[in-house]
Amino acid sequence: MRSLARQDTGRLHGRDGRPEATRFCTHCGAIQNDAPQRVCGRCGFGVILTTAREALGEAFLVVTLDLQVAAASMAVEKLLGDPDDLLGLPLPAVLSGDDLGRLIGRAALGSRRVVTVTVSAKATGRRLSARIAWCGQPPAALVVLE
Repeated sequence: MRSLARQDTGRLHGRDGRPEATRFCTHCGAIQNDAPQRVCGRCGFGVILTTAREALGEAFLVVTLDLQVAAASMAVEKLLGDPDDLLGLPLPAVLSGDDLGRLIGRAALGSRRVVTVTVSAKATGRRLSARIAWCGQPPAALVVLE
């Protein structure tokens, strides 16, 4: 009961109850911890979302619960191609990996656990390391590629 109260307290005051959370831009990846606006003040293109601080990286995808690519950082281009071409694609058309759909689902539903898995880029077959973490609001998963 005590831990539940701690989690809810942050939400009651309009903050994410996760102390390790940080805000970032979905386009340029800039950290924006004090950003009151929804659109990135640095690049003007991305939306500000929240995720686990340890999950952040330069090249990433934001994936919805239904496994659609909702956003792709500029840095993902060197790994997967033009970020704009990835938007709206089903994740299985972009990446493959064991249990990838299940891990994305868990993260999109709010699991605090950050997991690292190996994935393959569909277009090139290149194997990449991916960190998967919760992301939102709205709820989604962050897939950071290296």
